[in-house]
Amino acid sequence: MNKILITLYSFILLLLVPMTVKASDRPLQVGDVFESENLRYEVISTIPYDNVVGNVRVIGRSQEDNVYKYSDEFHIFSLAQHISMSNGSEYSSYYKVTAIAPGAFKGDKNIESLSIHAPIKTIPANMCKNCKKLNSVTIDNIELTKIEKNAFANCKSLSKISILSRNIKEIEKNAFKGTHLGFNVAPYKNTQNKIKKLVKKSGLPEKSFSIYSSYKKRWYKSWYYNYQHGTLA
Repeated sequence: MNKILITLYSFILLLLVPMTVKASDRPLQVGDVFESENLRYEVISTIPYDNVVGNVRVIGRSQEDNVYKYSDEFHIFSLAQHISMSNGSEYSSYYKVTAIAPGAFKGDKNIESLSIHAPIKTIPANMCKNCKKLNSVTIDNIELTKIEKNAFANCKSLSKISILSRNIKEIEKNAFKGTHLGFNVAPYKNTQNKIKKLVKKSGLPEKSFSIYSSYKKRWYKSWYYNYQHGTLA
């Protein structure tokens, strides 16, 4: 009876745990996981469109024992490359990065820098919570609308975050708890005032953050990059 229960339990685990697919394996399906450079992705859609074969979300750093294992700098771009095998030949397919999983980098001991270039609309809850070495965050897409609770809580080294989006509508409570932040934002006064109000509403004391001078060159450069790479709506 015990053996039957153990076998049943193992089978259920196989169904629930995402499968990491190697280059020589079957085509990717929803729920499969693959790694590209220093990031780990989960497939959330396999419907082809606009020269991509589906959508993925970032679920954390690479877990393979390679040069990227202890990376301290991460760039989340709009496309993720997956390498497959067909008839003995290697070819690449691309997925659009549309989301980040809640807690993707939570408690990461090595991450120091994070740049998000993909068209992510929401920074999820607990994304970088307790990342003690994280000191720099740049969100270089103009589609961001929301930062969820505890996204950067207890990131004690985080002193500056750059946000290019003019569409921020909500920063949830404790999103920046335990940090002492300064903000670079899109070069518009109304955007700066909006960020101020949202940050104060989120629970971060006014004296613990400051708005740095606008940076038009950086904003326009990033806008042009996103336009050229098809990440603008």
